Amino acid sequence: MLGGIIYTLMFVIMYVDVTVYMTQMPNFRIVGILMLVLMIILSVSMFNFFSIVVHYQMSFKQVMTNSILLTIARPIRVFSTLIAAAVLAYIGLRYPALYFICIPSLIAMAAFFNFYATYNKLQLQVEQKKLKEEEEREAALINQDDDDDDDDYEDDVEDKDVKRI
Repeated sequence: MLGGIIYTLMFVIMYVDVTVYMTQMPNFRIVGILMLVLMIILSVSMFNFFSIVVHYQMSFKQVMTNSILLTIARPIRVFSTLIAAAVLAYIGLRYPALYFICIPSLIAMAAFFNFYATYNKLQLQVEQKKLKEEEEREAALINQDDDDDDDDYEDDVEDKDVKRI
Protein backbone atom coordinates (compact mmCIF):
# COMPACT_ATOMS: atom_id res chain seq x y z
CA MET A 1 0.00 0.00 0.00
CA LEU A 2 2.87 2.34 0.81
CA GLY A 3 4.30 1.73 -2.67
CA GLY A 4 1.04 2.72 -4.32
CA ILE A 5 0.91 5.92 -2.29
CA ILE A 6 4.50 6.79 -3.17
CA TYR A 7 3.99 6.10 -6.87
CA THR A 8 0.79 8.14 -6.86
CA LEU A 9 2.56 11.00 -5.14
CA MET A 10 5.45 10.87 -7.64
CA PHE A 11 3.01 10.82 -10.58
CA VAL A 12 1.13 13.83 -9.22
CA ILE A 13 4.34 15.79 -8.65
CA MET A 14 5.64 14.97 -12.12
CA TYR A 15 2.30 15.78 -13.74
CA VAL A 16 2.26 19.19 -12.05
CA ASP A 17 5.87 19.75 -13.13
CA VAL A 18 5.10 18.84 -16.75
CA THR A 19 2.03 21.06 -16.77
CA VAL A 20 3.85 24.04 -15.26
CA TYR A 21 6.97 23.72 -17.42
CA MET A 22 5.05 23.20 -20.65
CA THR A 23 2.36 25.86 -20.23
CA GLN A 24 3.56 28.60 -17.90
CA MET A 25 7.33 28.60 -18.46
CA PRO A 26 8.09 28.55 -22.19
CA ASN A 27 11.84 28.82 -21.60
CA PHE A 28 11.81 25.58 -19.60
CA ARG A 29 9.99 23.36 -22.10
CA ILE A 30 13.01 21.09 -22.33
CA VAL A 31 12.74 20.44 -18.60
CA GLY A 32 9.06 19.66 -19.12
CA ILE A 33 9.95 17.14 -21.83
CA LEU A 34 12.53 15.60 -19.51
CA MET A 35 9.89 15.31 -16.75
CA LEU A 36 7.50 13.70 -19.23
CA VAL A 37 10.13 11.11 -20.17
CA LEU A 38 10.84 10.44 -16.49
CA MET A 39 7.12 10.06 -15.86
CA ILE A 40 6.90 7.44 -18.63
CA ILE A 41 9.90 5.59 -17.16
CA LEU A 42 8.23 5.82 -13.75
CA SER A 43 5.18 4.03 -15.16
CA VAL A 44 7.33 1.11 -16.31
CA SER A 45 9.08 1.13 -12.95
CA MET A 46 5.63 0.83 -11.39
CA PHE A 47 4.95 -2.32 -13.45
CA ASN A 48 8.23 -3.80 -12.21
CA PHE A 49 7.43 -2.70 -8.64
CA PHE A 50 4.12 -4.53 -8.57
CA SER A 51 5.63 -7.62 -10.21
CA ILE A 52 8.30 -7.76 -7.51
CA VAL A 53 5.79 -7.14 -4.71
CA VAL A 54 3.52 -9.92 -5.91
CA HIS A 55 6.15 -12.56 -6.67
CA TYR A 56 8.95 -12.00 -4.15
CA GLN A 57 9.19 -11.49 -0.41
CA MET A 58 11.38 -8.41 0.15
CA SER A 59 11.43 -5.32 2.28
CA PHE A 60 9.93 -2.12 0.89
CA LYS A 61 13.34 -0.52 0.35
CA GLN A 62 14.61 -3.57 -1.56
CA VAL A 63 11.49 -3.64 -3.74
CA MET A 64 11.82 0.05 -4.63
CA THR A 65 15.54 -0.30 -5.33
CA ASN A 66 15.11 -3.42 -7.45
CA SER A 67 12.22 -2.00 -9.46
CA ILE A 68 14.16 1.15 -10.30
CA LEU A 69 17.34 -0.77 -11.10
CA LEU A 70 15.47 -3.26 -13.31
CA THR A 71 13.95 -0.36 -15.19
CA ILE A 72 17.26 1.40 -15.70
CA ALA A 73 19.29 -1.74 -16.45
CA ARG A 74 17.24 -2.96 -19.42
CA PRO A 75 16.13 -0.03 -21.61
CA ILE A 76 15.05 -2.26 -24.49
CA ARG A 77 12.63 -4.06 -22.19
CA VAL A 78 11.34 -0.68 -21.02
CA PHE A 79 10.61 0.36 -24.58
CA SER A 80 9.02 -2.96 -25.47
CA THR A 81 6.74 -2.66 -22.42
CA LEU A 82 5.84 0.88 -23.44
CA ILE A 83 5.18 -0.12 -27.03
CA ALA A 84 3.03 -3.07 -25.98
CA ALA A 85 1.03 -0.88 -23.58
CA ALA A 86 0.61 1.83 -26.23
CA VAL A 87 -0.55 -0.65 -28.88
CA LEU A 88 -3.00 -2.24 -26.48
CA ALA A 89 -4.28 1.18 -25.37
CA TYR A 90 -4.77 2.14 -29.03
CA ILE A 91 -6.71 -1.06 -29.66
CA GLY A 92 -8.76 -0.25 -26.58
CA LEU A 93 -9.54 3.19 -27.99
CA ARG A 94 -10.75 1.63 -31.21
CA TYR A 95 -12.85 -0.96 -29.36
CA PRO A 96 -13.81 0.47 -25.94
CA ALA A 97 -15.56 -2.70 -24.81
CA LEU A 98 -12.18 -4.43 -24.69
CA TYR A 99 -11.13 -2.20 -21.78
CA PHE A 100 -13.70 -3.96 -19.64
CA ILE A 101 -12.84 -7.41 -20.97
CA CYS A 102 -9.10 -7.77 -21.45
CA ILE A 103 -6.94 -4.71 -22.19
CA PRO A 104 -5.70 -4.12 -18.59
CA SER A 105 -4.94 -7.82 -18.21
CA LEU A 106 -3.04 -7.91 -21.48
CA ILE A 107 -1.01 -4.83 -20.49
CA ALA A 108 -0.17 -6.47 -17.15
CA MET A 109 0.76 -9.68 -18.95
CA ALA A 110 3.08 -7.84 -21.37
CA ALA A 111 4.69 -5.96 -18.47
CA PHE A 112 5.20 -9.17 -16.49
CA PHE A 113 6.61 -10.94 -19.55
CA ASN A 114 9.30 -8.28 -19.87
CA PHE A 115 9.93 -8.26 -16.11
CA TYR A 116 10.28 -12.03 -15.99
CA ALA A 117 12.62 -12.12 -18.98
CA THR A 118 14.81 -9.48 -17.38
CA TYR A 119 14.79 -11.26 -14.04
CA ASN A 120 15.70 -14.61 -15.62
CA LYS A 121 18.56 -13.00 -17.54
CA LEU A 122 19.92 -11.44 -14.33
CA GLN A 123 19.58 -14.75 -12.47
CA LEU A 124 21.48 -16.53 -15.25
CA GLN A 125 24.27 -13.95 -15.07
CA VAL A 126 24.51 -14.36 -11.28
CA GLU A 127 24.65 -18.15 -11.58
CA GLN A 128 27.34 -17.95 -14.28
CA LYS A 129 29.36 -15.58 -12.11
CA LYS A 130 29.09 -17.92 -9.11
CA LEU A 131 30.09 -20.90 -11.27
CA LYS A 132 33.10 -18.99 -12.62
CA GLU A 133 34.15 -18.00 -9.09
CA GLU A 134 33.86 -21.62 -7.93
CA GLU A 135 35.94 -22.82 -10.88
CA GLU A 136 38.59 -20.19 -10.15
CA ARG A 137 38.60 -21.19 -6.48
CA GLU A 138 38.97 -24.88 -7.38
CA ALA A 139 41.76 -24.07 -9.84
CA ALA A 140 43.53 -22.04 -7.16
CA LEU A 141 43.22 -24.94 -4.70
CA ILE A 142 44.57 -27.40 -7.28
CA ASN A 143 47.47 -25.07 -8.08
CA GLN A 144 48.17 -24.62 -4.38
CA ASP A 145 48.16 -28.40 -3.85
CA ASP A 146 50.50 -28.84 -6.81
CA ASP A 147 52.84 -26.19 -5.40
CA ASP A 148 52.79 -27.86 -1.98
CA ASP A 149 53.56 -31.26 -3.53
CA ASP A 150 56.55 -29.82 -5.42
CA ASP A 151 57.93 -28.33 -2.21
CA ASP A 152 57.58 -31.67 -0.45
CA TYR A 153 59.53 -33.39 -3.22
CA GLU A 154 62.30 -30.80 -3.03
CA ASP A 155 62.40 -31.18 0.76
CA ASP A 156 62.72 -34.96 0.39
CA VAL A 157 65.64 -34.58 -2.05
CA GLU A 158 67.39 -32.15 0.29
CA ASP A 159 66.89 -34.56 3.21
CA LYS A 160 68.48 -37.35 1.17
CA ASP A 161 71.43 -35.11 0.29
CA VAL A 162 71.92 -34.23 3.96
CA LYS A 163 71.83 -37.93 4.97
CA ARG A 164 74.52 -38.77 2.41
CA ILE A 165 76.96 -36.30 3.87
